[in-house]
Amino acid sequence: MNKVKIANEISINIKSKFGINSNHHKSNKPLRCRSLILLVICVFIVLILTLNASAIGVSPGRTTLNFEPGLVKNIGLTVINAEKKAMTVVFYVRGELKEYVKLSQQSAVFAEGEEIKSLIYTVNLPDSMDKPGVHKTEIVVLEVSKESKIKTETGEEVIVLDSPSVGARLAVISQLYVYVLHPGKYLEAGLDTIIGDDGKARFLIPVTSQGKLGIGSAKATIDIYTSLNEKVATIETNSLSIESQERKELFAEWDYGSAGINPGKYRGVATITYDGQTAYADKEFEVGVKSLDIESIEVNNFRLGEIAKFSILVNNRWASPLKEVSVQISVYNEKGEVMADFASQNYEIPALSKAEVVSYWDTVGVKEGKYRGKLAVRYEDKFIERTIEIIVSSDDIEVTGFTGKAVFPKKSFFSLQNILIGIVVLLILINAAWFFMFLRKKRKKESV
Repeated sequence: MNKVKIANEISINIKSKFGINSNHHKSNKPLRCRSLILLVICVFIVLILTLNASAIGVSPGRTTLNFEPGLVKNIGLTVINAEKKAMTVVFYVRGELKEYVKLSQQSAVFAEGEEIKSLIYTVNLPDSMDKPGVHKTEIVVLEVSKESKIKTETGEEVIVLDSPSVGARLAVISQLYVYVLHPGKYLEAGLDTIIGDDGKARFLIPVTSQGKLGIGSAKATIDIYTSLNEKVATIETNSLSIESQERKELFAEWDYGSAGINPGKYRGVATITYDGQTAYADKEFEVGVKSLDIESIEVNNFRLGEIAKFSILVNNRWASPLKEVSVQISVYNEKGEVMADFASQNYEIPALSKAEVVSYWDTVGVKEGKYRGKLAVRYEDKFIERTIEIIVSSDDIEVTGFTGKAVFPKKSFFSLQNILIGIVVLLILINAAWFFMFLRKKRKKESV
């Protein structure tokens, strides 16, 4: 459905609801104005939602099969036309097993207002597959603006684009995963972390037996490293048995709070041993909150009227490097107006280290005295901000009041989503109020 038609339908709906027609324009002028405002709001919402909507979708997003010799299986897909618009989609298969997948159709045409189309594809697996592990295939659903038929090398007629770069609009995929069991025993493992506010990190290791034989005993040791690859802890999980094609989880807990671990980025490396064999998994995670402190501000070898070099000593208490660290200083005159604003370049501060950040102020025309200022140190997604006092003399600058703490930038309440929700709620309330007022007036006229 195009935007013009949506707007027209909204307009017709509003006019019918409030009894607006060409014969009542003069007598219902206030109501007409309100309706026009309402119409504009409706069209605005429709346009925004249309821009943010995905045109097509497909379900399920993934189908998983375990290999069986000669397996034949029909799998259904649902193609969703989110905009309910008139369009054509084509289907094709790509990936390792495309020769074993047959589509029930190669295209579908959505009429305007139609939301769902169904597709069935048939998987016909061979009698054997030599390569163990997962074999991935994709069923692609592609929206097109122009199509034509050609013949493949096998003589099969398929629908393709005349000009893929111009005709293709949007594509979505449904994945087909076929798992071929490994001979003997084989374990696949991952690593997930849950960092609690109680000073404890919990490690979950999902393990799946992908071998033809089950596993009698599986257990993991997790080594924890800093961003500098220094080992800070080793922990062990529980032990368990796993049947072929079965999935279970190993568990371990690390009390980093009691261990006096510095906040920062860490990496957990899990070594899983099972019946004399080994598997590995690793994951990075963060502990604590990023912290950067201002230790001191010095201005050396200064003379009024020249360029002053501000040396700001910062302390990175995070156990990983902090990137994009910069300093900005604003100086205000007695009227509260900004008389100077100067910033440093970006720095990278090493983990658990102190470093000097430099900024320069050209003091030409500046008089001796006390000035109020603002100091902002920004790093990654945070910043430190403090009101400072700058005392300027002929051969010295002293800065006080710079001690500050990290501040998290707040997300604006006026996001697109919140604005749309507010407009919709307001629209419903206004619509209901006007409708009931109209009914009341209509009943009064009928009673007279």
